[in-house]
Amino acid sequence: MNPLVIAEKDFGKNVLTSVEARAFYREWRKLASSRAGTWSAIRDAKFTVAGKKSSGIAIISALRSHLAALQAERCCYCRRRLDGIAYARPIEHVLPKDTFNQYTFTYRNLAVACFDCNHVKTNDNWSNWPPARRRYLKEKSCGGFFHARLHEYDSHVRYLHLETNGAAISVYAGLTPQGRHLCVELLRKSSERTLSVSANPRFSAAMDKLRGQVQQIAATHDDVKLLDFMEALELAADPT
Repeated sequence: MNPLVIAEKDFGKNVLTSVEARAFYREWRKLASSRAGTWSAIRDAKFTVAGKKSSGIAIISALRSHLAALQAERCCYCRRRLDGIAYARPIEHVLPKDTFNQYTFTYRNLAVACFDCNHVKTNDNWSNWPPARRRYLKEKSCGGFFHARLHEYDSHVRYLHLETNGAAISVYAGLTPQGRHLCVELLRKSSERTLSVSANPRFSAAMDKLRGQVQQIAATHDDVKLLDFMEALELAADPT
């Protein structure tokens, strides 16, 4: 059986442990396929588990942890270690949801990226897949772009991460057309951003302190507005 199919079945059966949560997740898929569902609307939606109120945030959190575990807690693009809080581990829509709303909750379209890679990629659409197509693309349909869920990373990209006093450096080499496309379109820009931030001690120290405070609050409240604020702050202070 396809590993992606096995992983999706595992998520639905073993990660979403309640009947209510599984039903809610199926509703996501139904809404998305009809182009009626949006990420934020489902995130804020409410449902009940054994008489207790829950929300889409709980499902998204479980999905994020599940996907990150499949990726060995590394970014789906740059392969750096993922930080432990939500804003630093955004769920990545490989085919952007603004263009492909019908794939907003398609399991194989979702991965976990680091903040830097997610910020650099934004809503870029690297595929030639028709936006109105209901059926999701297969690996052979990806053409010249790297797909974080359909492609095996090590077959397409080699990388080296180095940390030294006051700087973090990452070097990438594309082994295939898809890997080289990823290097040009994303990895070069992401690694430049990381180097620029790490080489600015005052900025880096200030952001580390803020991240720690946000982590403590988010761990108990999962405050979406707080995470959005932190992301906006990082973007505003982006030295690149």
